[in-house]
Amino acid sequence: MSTTPLLLDSGFLYSLFDEDDRFHKAVNVVAETQGGVAIVPDVTLVEVMFLVRRAGGIPAAIRFLEYFENANFQLEAFQKQDIRRARELMDIYADVRLDFVDTCIIAIAERLDIRRVGTIDSRDFLIVRPAHCEHLELLPPSR
Repeated sequence: MSTTPLLLDSGFLYSLFDEDDRFHKAVNVVAETQGGVAIVPDVTLVEVMFLVRRAGGIPAAIRFLEYFENANFQLEAFQKQDIRRARELMDIYADVRLDFVDTCIIAIAERLDIRRVGTIDSRDFLIVRPAHCEHLELLPPSR
């Protein structure tokens, strides 16, 4: 069990909330065993709310907010320097069309010196070489 922080991507958080999601079991195992603080970038929260509301309407959105309120997540604000770094990453990797939220998560990981990301979509995290480490540890491990 690790005690280092884990940044949560949108898909990971959505799967954690939705017990019917095909990745729920895998992300739940990570959440239960990871041991460190789980950090949710505010941009991730916004994207998850969009996904939850699209899938289940306002009732699902309200259930998700209640779930989030009661969970032991740390909410991390996206800062101006993160915008700059996300823009740089999108420019450097323009040919692969990185997801904006993924670049934000990478920027926050660099700023906070976090090396672990909870994600079910590893594509962008495998492409980008972060400035603060050789690569990010992605959880759950490749499926």
